[in-house]
Amino acid sequence: MRSLYNLSIRAKILLITFPLLAGVLYLILIRTLDSLSLSQSMDKLEKGVTLSTRVSYLVHEIQKERGNSSGFLANQDQSFRNQLNDQRILTDEQYDNYKSALADPDLAQIIAENQQTINELNRLLREIEQIRTEVDQIRLTSNQAIDRYTEINTFALNALDQVIPTSENSDVTREVQAYINFLKSKERAGIERAVGSQAFSLGTLNAELYRRFSTLVAAQNSYIDAFLVTVNADGKSHYENTVKGSAVDEVERMRDLMYQNADMDEDPIYWFATITKKIELLKNVEDFLTDQVVVVNDHIQAGTFRRERGVICSETKLKEMIKPISV
Repeated sequence: MRSLYNLSIRAKILLITFPLLAGVLYLILIRTLDSLSLSQSMDKLEKGVTLSTRVSYLVHEIQKERGNSSGFLANQDQSFRNQLNDQRILTDEQYDNYKSALADPDLAQIIAENQQTINELNRLLREIEQIRTEVDQIRLTSNQAIDRYTEINTFALNALDQVIPTSENSDVTREVQAYINFLKSKERAGIERAVGSQAFSLGTLNAELYRRFSTLVAAQNSYIDAFLVTVNADGKSHYENTVKGSAVDEVERMRDLMYQNADMDEDPIYWFATITKKIELLKNVEDFLTDQVVVVNDHIQAGTFRRERGVICSETKLKEMIKPISV
């Protein structure tokens, strides 16, 4: 103990403050590692959203091609034939954009981590050419065409759960889940468009078609309910202010005709055009939600950057505290 009395004042101060300084250094290290981990997670999420956007744009065009194919096969109307030819061009454009995204070096890591899923999606997408050939040659029924296209879209949308990584931030996780629920509801609306085109072409719904139609509407409502529970206030407000108007009201009117399975004399082209207007409103919401995820992600990244700056400032102040003592 006498040796402690022989220590210089500076040494005694260092001895007293060392545990405190060590604790502060430990906290700075933990905070730095947490910030780095969160920053990397946010960067990975941003790349996942970029890739998923390319997938969802492609799915949107496949949805329209599916509806046109169903309408054409149901009544072989030239109007559907012309629309189908034009739609295939739009689908191919988004397919090219998707393939360009796969070649983007910035997305190489997220693609590599989901390679098996992407390989399977690519295999399904390559089947579109065969489906088109069978549609052109009237070798598929309307229901068969719907099922073939739906298989592709279902896999693509389910793949988004894997491509968009789970975030460490609960706000981002909720926004991503809301986004995916909304996309799944929109996909059912796309199938409804195809089923309705078939029903109005035939002028009736048999038992299978009626079951399919009613199931689709119920599924849309369920996914929208889940979406509204999880989405933030801005997303909910945008949805409610966007998905309304004459097209939405007309779809409801024609839905009632299908539920009653009576007076099914509406022009299938009119049904297709009207529900397409409604789905374009849904696409507007989809784009808004995509931007929302990016905005929330960017906000969190900015907060991480500020925390990292705070850590640097803390380190600087700590050095300034230690310097006069150690001299």
